[in-house]
Amino acid sequence: NHWAALGNYGWSYDEILPYFLKSEDQRNPYLARTKYHTTGGYLTVQDSPWNTPLGIAFLQAGEEMGYEIRDINGEQQTGFALYQFTMRRGYRCSTAKAFLNPIRLRKNLHVALWSHVT
Repeated sequence: NHWAALGNYGWSYDEILPYFLKSEDQRNPYLARTKYHTTGGYLTVQDSPWNTPLGIAFLQAGEEMGYEIRDINGEQQTGFALYQFTMRRGYRCSTAKAFLNPIRLRKNLHVALWSHVT
């Protein structure tokens, strides 16, 4: 809510969360059912395909110390978690790949490089 507190009305957490949700395509079926994630957006988010025994050991150690296993993009981030990545078919799903590539040939789109905005 810091953005809204600085005078950027319409940029509070509750006001921008629907746009983040609309943009996401969460591939973890458990997380996709929570109020902080959804499916069908352009930005693919998935669990790391590189979970190692060491990473699992860190999760177990955190639990033994009394911490919870968390959704790092959920309501609470204090705890332990395996990372998620913006990836699609093994490659990084960047903002450009997710949002710009699908519409880059539209006649009403003009991308201005090296522009200064105030």
